[in-house]
Amino acid sequence: MLPGLVVLVWDFTQGGMMLRTSTMSYALRFAILSVLLLGFSLPATGLEITPTDDVEKLEAALFPGSGITVKSVVHTGEAGASGTYTDGPLGIGNGAIFSSGSVADAVPPNDLDDTTTEWGGSGDSLCDKLSGGFDTKDAVRLDITFELQEGFDGIAFDYIVGSEEYPEFVGQDFNDVVGVFLDDGNVALDADGNPITINGPFFSGDTVVTDNGTEYDGSTPRLGNQVPVTSSGEHTLSIVVCDASDNALDTALFIASIVGCAGSCDAVAWCGDGNKDDGEDCDDGNNLDGDGCDNDCQLEPACGDDNCTSTEDCETCPADCGECPDPCGDGTCGDDETCETCPADCGECPAPCGDGTCADDETCETCPADCGECPDPCGDGTCGDDETCETCPADCGECAAADQDEDGILDVDDNCPAVPNPDQADWDENGTGDACQTEELRVTGGACSAGTGESLPALALLLILCALLWMGARYRPFRRNALVGILVAVGLLASANGYAQQIETQAFRPSPFMHDHWTVGTGETEGEYRWNVGLFLNYQNNPLVLRAEGTTDSIVREVVSGQLTGNLLAAYRFLDWLGVGLDVPVVLFQSGDGMGGFDDPGVAGIGDIRLVPRARLMRSDDGSFALAGELALSFPTGKLVDPYMGRNGFGILPRLLASLDMGGWGLAANAGVLLATADDSFANVELGHTFDAKAGAWYGVVPGKLDI
Repeated sequence: MLPGLVVLVWDFTQGGMMLRTSTMSYALRFAILSVLLLGFSLPATGLEITPTDDVEKLEAALFPGSGITVKSVVHTGEAGASGTYTDGPLGIGNGAIFSSGSVADAVPPNDLDDTTTEWGGSGDSLCDKLSGGFDTKDAVRLDITFELQEGFDGIAFDYIVGSEEYPEFVGQDFNDVVGVFLDDGNVALDADGNPITINGPFFSGDTVVTDNGTEYDGSTPRLGNQVPVTSSGEHTLSIVVCDASDNALDTALFIASIVGCAGSCDAVAWCGDGNKDDGEDCDDGNNLDGDGCDNDCQLEPACGDDNCTSTEDCETCPADCGECPDPCGDGTCGDDETCETCPADCGECPAPCGDGTCADDETCETCPADCGECPDPCGDGTCGDDETCETCPADCGECAAADQDEDGILDVDDNCPAVPNPDQADWDENGTGDACQTEELRVTGGACSAGTGESLPALALLLILCALLWMGARYRPFRRNALVGILVAVGLLASANGYAQQIETQAFRPSPFMHDHWTVGTGETEGEYRWNVGLFLNYQNNPLVLRAEGTTDSIVREVVSGQLTGNLLAAYRFLDWLGVGLDVPVVLFQSGDGMGGFDDPGVAGIGDIRLVPRARLMRSDDGSFALAGELALSFPTGKLVDPYMGRNGFGILPRLLASLDMGGWGLAANAGVLLATADDSFANVELGHTFDAKAGAWYGVVPGKLDI
């Protein structure tokens, strides 16, 4: 594995940038890319919602073009508080949705009781008219200026109001409000003239719909309102939704099909009002399923209605038996019936191949699907469990070569028939099992020298403990830190191990502290209240490959052939002697062939995030020598995306950092133990605890401007 080729570095602090170049825009782009790698999409369900505040899209969703001429549309509120939808709940047509929270929250399943998005926005004067004196918040509003076309006397629209306030806050101060105002008068009313609020009749009575196909715990039925328009000229239609009293728990309005109507245009209708309205097959006065008329006012199939449904057969519904295409239980054997799919007609059906039984005329040759059920007769071309060349000469050829290595895999399927290999491992995917190849295959990479034995970490920890005790006794400023360090080291020794096919291929781990030497840390923390952020880019060529044993340059397969990584870095010094750093590695691109039996490398993702607290333990009087301690912690975030981007478990790296700064030149050295809470294992490689040591030096070529 190459340690990493750095192609771009930027870093700035309160004091200025390390490289005064125009790389800031690139840094922002990489930061944005790392977020985009996480991805975002709405759940794939029947109801689909597209958040938008584009007034043209909202207008197209609301007005199908019959009887109304739209002059202008104005949107107010958060962009995510409005949108368009398709396949709406309770049979409502495609239209627009407006919410006091995020419209994306409306998508089912209804598996939460407190779905909410708090925008922290202000209310609206129209909402204040409906709230009963309570303050309104998080308002979203759409104002439409329109004219009625000739021959029309009013407007009609369908809508549904759903809310997470139901049922816990019905009748309380948290009275979310919904309004559709025509020339400043609310027309979103029930038949008795009540506005549609959480404390209104629909949510307080027995007409509320709980099985409504949204995330909301309760909703109104699908309401259809017709409203007369008594004057000519331009009119204003305002759609508004607000939270009341607080910003928590949201309410939404689904509204569709705003069209012109002719005639009296003064009616309120809904599914469950007992009247069969346009678009309804039935209306039995409730919003229940299972009673013949569902909560969408459509007829439910019932036994005896002369229709054969998918749940009916001649046994469950004899009255509709004649309407079913050769139903199970009619005393005949249909083309698609077997004894398994229709036991009632089993006696009428000839035992077909694949029914799980062995018919008289079936053998393993004529019906392989039922071969396991048949008593494997001699002469059928297969070798039965009790057959030998002596007991069945006719099948002798099949028996002699059935499984010569006795590994449980038939020779015809065995990629290594002469050598037992029940795992059928074929790392190089050449069709020949690894057990049969003359050259031993092995995976190699950069960090492959670590093992899983306990002697190395135990010895290293013992050395660290001794060093801590010695320094605590010798240096007074260090005494207060020695006990803490000892307790931490002992606690780390008790870390538990795990196992998975996971390995980290990234060996380049830059320091988040600006004054360090790339990967080698110094003993300094650079004073309190200082901060820096930065970006490293590095590329690795062939960080993980499959080789043939004995030929170090013979690469059989490039498991991971290339890896481009950007490290987003940040650090802050809380005190003169204490700071903390953060490293977020983002694999921008990764390629490779993978290998047999293991996952292929993913294209991009986030590696193991590292948190690096550092404390300066001592400093010489002239400031030339400094000693610090670190307890770096890496989180196993890489394995959530890819088996090659991170460790199997947490990594804990306690280490000592010493540095010498002589003004024009300096030295630095680090030593510690990387403690693995779970062993990394991949093919022949097993990584456990690792001794970590680094050294670096610098020389000032141009003072204050260029160091080597």
